Amino acid sequence: MKSCLRCHQSFEITDSDRSFYSELDVPEPTQCPQCREIRRLIWRNERTLYKRKCDATGKEIISVFHNDAPFPVYDNEYWYGDGWSALEYGRAYDFSRPFFEQFQELMHAVPQLSRSAINNQNCNYVN
Repeated sequence: MKSCLRCHQSFEITDSDRSFYSELDVPEPTQCPQCREIRRLIWRNERTLYKRKCDATGKEIISVFHNDAPFPVYDNEYWYGDGWSALEYGRAYDFSRPFFEQFQELMHAVPQLSRSAINNQNCNYVN
């Protein structure tokens, strides 16, 4: 039994879990399943809105991403328009480098949609 680093609850890692982690070449979890789920769920902000500029047009927008976001953020109108192509961000996978390092670089390069709400009229504060 392991003790969760966050809540200190005991949790079990089975032999099949260890085999799976070994196969993926990732370390065993240090947090219990519930704390890991919480960590996954807080990755996306659904409730807080920020004023910021669209990184493509410079237009003042409302976004779920703060100005300090490590990636470009596009206004919904621009995102769904023809002014840019997501294909520009494609890149070859480098087998000599770790996957997650490359994934992080990709996540920081690809523009994100400012809000998940679409087709709203005069509703900039809707997400």
